[in-house]
Amino acid sequence: LKPHTCDLCGKSFSGKSNLVKHKSAVHAGQRPFVCDACGSAFAYLHALKKHKLFVHEAIIPHVCDICGKGFSASCFLVKHRSTVHEGIRPYKCDLCGKGYSTKSHMLRHKATIHEGKRPFVCDSCGSAFSEAAVLRKHKLSVHEGKCLFAIDNALVFGFV
Repeated sequence: LKPHTCDLCGKSFSGKSNLVKHKSAVHAGQRPFVCDACGSAFAYLHALKKHKLFVHEAIIPHVCDICGKGFSASCFLVKHRSTVHEGIRPYKCDLCGKGYSTKSHMLRHKATIHEGKRPFVCDSCGSAFSEAAVLRKHKLSVHEGKCLFAIDNALVFGFV
């Protein structure tokens, strides 16, 4: 049972402290955990550890025979094959019928597309966005004066 639900995106949590961490990390765009190898920043420590494991230590014993993408556990490979290569989208939006591979992606779709929610808010100017990546791009280009072309490339290659 997960009684604590985020009013911005609909994601549910078992404890209130997890909801608070989620809001500050996901919706306020805080990324305090920085990779010492490449500078990528993450909202959660476990995400940084996972990044280091997959990107820098390259432990990928389960490899997709279709595209070659590697996974640390067989369950991730099974999910990848069913959603990416077989197109299985079990979570359907009850408003438009669009399918998603995860419940959280479907809930985010409903909140941003059908309810007009913009849960990612810039702490500098208050501008709101429907996606975390767009908020990061906004902060870098507007508040830090970075070049948009460089930001797009950094986002594509996972450096921001």
